[in-house]
Amino acid sequence: MSGDASYTVTALNGIGDIQPGDDVGQVIADALAATGRELANGDVICVASKIISVAEGRRTALDTITPTECALRLQAQIPRRDARVVQTIIDQTADPTGRRVAVSGDHISGWLPNGLVLTSAGVDSAGPDAVLLLPTDPDASAAGIAAHLRVATGRQVSVIITDSDGRPDKRGATQVAVGVHGITPLRTSHGDETLCDMLAAAAAVMMGQRSAGRPVAIVRGVEYAYDPTARIGDALHDANKIDGRSQR
Repeated sequence: MSGDASYTVTALNGIGDIQPGDDVGQVIADALAATGRELANGDVICVASKIISVAEGRRTALDTITPTECALRLQAQIPRRDARVVQTIIDQTADPTGRRVAVSGDHISGWLPNGLVLTSAGVDSAGPDAVLLLPTDPDASAAGIAAHLRVATGRQVSVIITDSDGRPDKRGATQVAVGVHGITPLRTSHGDETLCDMLAAAAAVMMGQRSAGRPVAIVRGVEYAYDPTARIGDALHDANKIDGRSQR
């Protein structure tokens, strides 16, 4: 039937292991060249936040963390979690009282200062003795990757930085956007829709979780207006107006 709407999602092979100090934009450009894959104007490049965190040196050793009484109290509600990891989650919320951390059954989430609410406040395991924090500024990371790819390929693309996220009512995880460049995170043509999260989840079908080793995907065929000023905050509530008790 003519006029059917469609888009494609393609995982990019050849990324390899990221090391501290790597330029993720260059790594992606190298993978494109090695695989012979070409970008098109308007492509949306979804990039797993964890490879950016590794490149930015956002690894924290657990033996440098001392849990507070607040962390120990919260850890008692979710004993499978190391109290030092719980302390790191509290630290990411910038509220030492733990008021911005919510525990529900086996799920723990943190409300970050920028308004994002993420499973474990975006803190992820980096082996038995360390954790990875979110990139310092995911929007800036997205902009840097887009700029590098424009120079390397001559194409104007948008970038979404994704992170794994779970829900207290469901098993498993999906992907959500934590940073954007070039694509407005909200689509309002049919009511407010978090377009960035829908694309992050679509890309996750091909990217998989970290163990799959496919941290980059190319989404093609989605119509949107390119906006170089877009940022993840455009889709978020004002962090100063959210009651921490309203977290999911």
